[in-house]
Parts: sequence; structure tokens; C-alpha cells
Amino acid sequence: MNRSSENGRWNATVNYEVAYLESFFARVAKTLALCVVLVVSLVGNILIIVSVSKNTNGRMRTVSNLLIANTSVAYLLITTVNIPGKIAEINTVGFPIGGTLGDLVCALRNSVPFLTVSSSTQSFVILAIDRFVAVYFPLRRISHQSAYILIGITWLTTLIFGGVYAYGSFVHETDDIRLCMIHVSRTFGDLRGLVAYVWVEFTVFSIVPIVLAVSLYTATILKLWRRTTPGRYGLPTPTSYSEKANRSAVKMLTIVLVTFAVPRIPYWVFVIECRGTYEHFLGHSFCSSETFHYVDTFLGYSSCALVPYIYPFYSQNFRAGFKDILRSRCQGRIENGRVSPLRARKTSRRESKQITKL
Repeated sequence: MNRSSENGRWNATVNYEVAYLESFFARVAKTLALCVVLVVSLVGNILIIVSVSKNTNGRMRTVSNLLIANTSVAYLLITTVNIPGKIAEINTVGFPIGGTLGDLVCALRNSVPFLTVSSSTQSFVILAIDRFVAVYFPLRRISHQSAYILIGITWLTTLIFGGVYAYGSFVHETDDIRLCMIHVSRTFGDLRGLVAYVWVEFTVFSIVPIVLAVSLYTATILKLWRRTTPGRYGLPTPTSYSEKANRSAVKMLTIVLVTFAVPRIPYWVFVIECRGTYEHFLGHSFCSSETFHYVDTFLGYSSCALVPYIYPFYSQNFRAGFKDILRSRCQGRIENGRVSPLRARKTSRRESKQITKL
């Protein structure tokens, strides 16, 4: 990865294609690791979205679950766009696609990671507000209509800011290699403009949301753990059940936030040290390290794969939703308009019992 001059037509700020292939074993190991993350992430996030969408037990369409499904949609974006792109990048020299299609794929690759982080962090803040309101103001809750409006706002702001990266993306082709780059002068005016934009984006969509979510969860936890509401004669009351549910939800969402944030620390270090200063833009040795970049991206992808499996561990409703989806999938109850053999056997047994009773 090279740094061009400030007045150059482009700058490889989001370009990490290697100019040579690593050893066969290194490529195989990295590819297999990413394939595992891809499959795990696809399965987990699809299960989350389908669980909320099907709403089999009538309890999945809560405001919190809608926001959780929203984050899973964002995780699916990076899973389906960036992980396959990273696998191709490892096994080819330069960017693998040219022409108009290459420019489109390059734009997606440069903007989707921002879309994922931005929509996720905003959803985390809304989730934290929802729990805070539920504990401090039990009679006031975020309505479903408000939740849909807030989700729309998160994607609107995300697309506006992320669209800047998509707009500036292009594939630079030379005689021997293609590179996916961002056109700095056309998009940001100059390198100083890019650095300023990076800091605005990083502050608004990473630092502020996470600090706000942590603060709200801390206040909520202090309120819940300091207050005890035993029932009469030591028996549980509706209020105690509600507080138990709130504690479980806050614990789950706090773990989700930590699982999302901690693996992104290397990327935040990269943003601050490599892209956050004009004088030393991409100047540190690790800024151009393929190993560092692989670890950075792998950890980010892994968090998208791990988070969906935290919800069923703490939430009975998500466990039931996962089981229902997997059970119906395995049994194949209705396929192409035909009743499955298992359904047919159950139906025949019921009919035979009815005949016996008659």
C-alpha cells in the first residue's frame, strides 16, 4: 500500500490489495478462517432476522428485537460483500474485477464496512435508551412506530455519510495490477479534507454512540442492582419479574456491545494513527502491514459472526425462535406445496385415532 502526494489524482487510503501472493499455506489458512466466519455469520444473522420476522410465539416483535434484527441486516451486508472480497483479495494480485462492474464492487467494498458500523452503533444507542426508559420510566416506552422511524433515520444518516466513500471509489488499472482506491481530490478536495472527514465520521458514528450507550447501560445497571422489590411474604410479584427481565436484557445487550466494540480496537488504532493525522498519514510501518490489516478485518468480521449467538443464550424467545426455524427446516413440513412424509404420518395417526374413537 503506497501513499501518493496530496495533489495526486488518487490515494490508496482504502486499498490493501497485495502486490504479490503469500505462500500457499498462508493463503489456505486465511481463506479457511474467513470461510468459517462467513458461514457462521450467515447462519446466525439469518436466524435472528427470520426469528423476528416469523414471530412464531407472538413475542418477537418487540422494539428491542426489531433493533437487534436491524443490526443483523447490517452484519449480513458486510458478510456477503466484504468477506468474499477479502477472500478474493488474498488469492489474487490486486483487485480482481475491472471495468464498470469493478467500480461498483469497489464502491460497495469501501462503503459497506462504514454502513455496518454506523447502523450498528446507532442501534446500540437506541437499545440502550429503550432499556434506560424501561427502568427509570416504566410507564413510558418507545413505540413500534417510533422504532421503525428511528431505524429509518439510522439507515438514512448511514447512507448519506457512507455514500461519500462510494462516490469517491474507483478501480485504478495499470499494466500489471488493479487497485481499488478513493479519489481524494474529487471527493474531499485534498488530503486534509479526507482527514477531517475521517475524524467527523469516527467521532459521530463510533466514539459518541459507544460512550453514550455505555453511560446509559451503566446508569441502568446501577438502578437495577440497587433496587429490590420483594413480593409479599417473599413471593415474586409482577414488578420483580419485570426487573429480572430487565436485568437479563441489560446483561445481554452489554455483552453484545462489548463483543462488538473490543474486536474493533485495532481498527480504531488504525484510524487514529494512520488516517487521523495529515502530517503522518499512513506513515507508521503497521499502516501498510498486510498482517495487521488481516487481523484487523478478521476480528471485525468475527464480531459480526459471534453477536447473533449471544441472543439465544440469554433470551428464551430467541432460543424458541431458533428451534422453531431449525425444526421446521429439518422436518420439511411443506415443500413445493406438498405435505412432507413426517406431516403425512402425523395426519394419518390422528385420523386413525379418530376412527378408533368412533
